[in-house]
Amino acid sequence: MLAAMDAHPHRIGYLGLPTSTTLKHPQKVLSKYRIRIEAVEIGGGLRAMPLLQFYDSTHIARTKWYRSVVFGRGLVARGGFIEDKFGQAQLADILRRGVVAAHPDYGTWICDDGVPLPMVGHLDGRDAQNVNKYHLLR
Repeated sequence: MLAAMDAHPHRIGYLGLPTSTTLKHPQKVLSKYRIRIEAVEIGGGLRAMPLLQFYDSTHIARTKWYRSVVFGRGLVARGGFIEDKFGQAQLADILRRGVVAAHPDYGTWICDDGVPLPMVGHLDGRDAQNVNKYHLLR
């Protein structure tokens, strides 16, 4: 994932690990906003799906991206909830200007490793799919 981010430093600022919710992101975006999004190849056998709104979930991001993109816009106060302030403003901007024009300003993506199961989740039994994937990968 880091190699893919290094290969696309101006394109990928945030690379989220898929959860049970984000696996259905393309269908949600199409249903809720009538926007069709598709994954793109990012290298190393990985693909990435445009994420239209910052999620406070497990992800990899560079400090520089946080400083310039998230905190550089003056939307999130110290100790503020990024998903609420930045994420809502991001979604509104993308809906207003369109994915092609606005999404590159944010660089938020969901990683796709080709396995149609979440990469992260609760291992306390709350999500049986995550427990099953964990056991498959051991």
